[in-house]
Amino acid sequence: MFCGVGAVEFWEMDLTEINAVMRAYRRRREKQIKDDMFLAWNIGKFAAVGVNAPKKYLKWASIEADLDKGFKNVAPVKSVRQSDEEMERVCRMMAFRGRRSKR
Repeated sequence: MFCGVGAVEFWEMDLTEINAVMRAYRRRREKQIKDDMFLAWNIGKFAAVGVNAPKKYLKWASIEADLDKGFKNVAPVKSVRQSDEEMERVCRMMAFRGRRSKR
């Protein structure tokens, strides 16, 4: 499985659908890399403060309060599972849009 698409599904796609899947995979991958870099930077920052100035190290209560404040306005995401027919319809719609925009 590459880009979240199995071999059978891959061979049933046309070129436009494959391009759409590849672009979506690339965007997801870039976002994941940015998130990982952000987390690594924060871990390094906390480690540096903990080693160099342990008295200034944040208490868990202040970290928790900041997290609550940051996520207060975020709506919970509902996971919706699409059927194969719905996914195929969306892919074809995206492919049609891609063809129209190139005109």
